[in-house]
Amino acid sequence: MCARAGIPPKPVIYVVDDDEGVRRALSTLLRTIGYSTVAFASPTEFLSEYDPNRPSCVLLDVHMPGMSGLEVQEHLIRSGSMLSVIFMTGHGDVRMAVQAMKNGAVGFLEKPFNNDELLDLLKFHCKWVSRTDELFLPTSIKPVLRH
Repeated sequence: MCARAGIPPKPVIYVVDDDEGVRRALSTLLRTIGYSTVAFASPTEFLSEYDPNRPSCVLLDVHMPGMSGLEVQEHLIRSGSMLSVIFMTGHGDVRMAVQAMKNGAVGFLEKPFNNDELLDLLKFHCKWVSRTDELFLPTSIKPVLRH
């Protein structure tokens, strides 16, 4: 909650990818259609700066220097985070996708992916991140494996 006015913080989509071009493209796409985004170049930067009390979901690259996306997901689980996680990777395999989904990821996209695939996942699994800033509770649904 925002201490000043008792207003809940604005929902956000976090983008975590070590590739600047991917961060920029995804942030631009999402902002263009009305979503609020915050981009991070590294997992450690994301983990030190994200707000666990802010309604949000995270688009998370699997392969990054220092810490993998799967390790970030494990850290979020240990900390009790309710973040919806959508993985993105250019070098994924079935074992990796299965592990991510077993740990609660709501999507697993192989790069390059179609923007509509991503937007469908966001609309379906992150309904509370609305373009009108209305706050919705996430629905209880089964993860969908995308590839």
